[in-house]
Amino acid sequence: MVMISAFKNIRWEKVGEEILDIFFPRFCFGCKKEGVYICKDCELFLTENNLVCPICGEPSYSGKTDPDCSTKYTLDGLVSVWDYEAVIKKAIVSIKAENHYHAAEKLIERALANIILEQSRFVDFLEFLLDEGVEITFVPAHKKGKPSNLYQIEEKNHAEEIAKKLANMPKKNKEVVSLLEKVKETKKQSDLNREERLKNVKDAFEVKREKLPEKLILVDDVFTTGATMRECANKLKRGGVKKVWGFTLARTV
Repeated sequence: MVMISAFKNIRWEKVGEEILDIFFPRFCFGCKKEGVYICKDCELFLTENNLVCPICGEPSYSGKTDPDCSTKYTLDGLVSVWDYEAVIKKAIVSIKAENHYHAAEKLIERALANIILEQSRFVDFLEFLLDEGVEITFVPAHKKGKPSNLYQIEEKNHAEEIAKKLANMPKKNKEVVSLLEKVKETKKQSDLNREERLKNVKDAFEVKREKLPEKLILVDDVFTTGATMRECANKLKRGGVKKVWGFTLARTV
């Protein structure tokens, strides 16, 4: 029965993919070639991110925070899969602008496949991810109103969608928990310099639960200066979390 059920799930997933391809054909984010989201030619321009300490930005082979940068309230490490440029930048910008969740799912699958293929580089993160006690959370966004009519698609939090996909890859019972809420209107981070970004997100988030897990992976789509993720990690650790790793699809270089 289990095998039959699994077969049905695979079959219906394939049917769903075919239906999506009919009504919403795939186009390469880089060159607009039809059929895939990232074609073989544009794949050549994907640049894997060199992992760094999330505090000082200096190289870190596995993404662990430099011991000299580490404090009780900092991120313990950061994994970003690609450089935020070329086709990856176009893909993430397009997904966020158009709420293209199927494309986002495929991008996340590709990112996680890269991590599994390069286990030596990502070993610290993978061991943490597979730890039974680790839960997954995400950088929150401001709550948006419900669609005004049946033809509008309700916007989702892209960081939350990435977190859900990450949770399903290593083991199906990994939990995604919503632990933070955004309590202050902030300006668009991309419009600000480094100092302004730090001020912009200061006290913009609050923990919304009294009891927190001891170990967490904090998910976002892009790591730029890291101001947002560091502020979220600070709040989580002050709330009782012992260890926090960051995960993003890309990092600016």
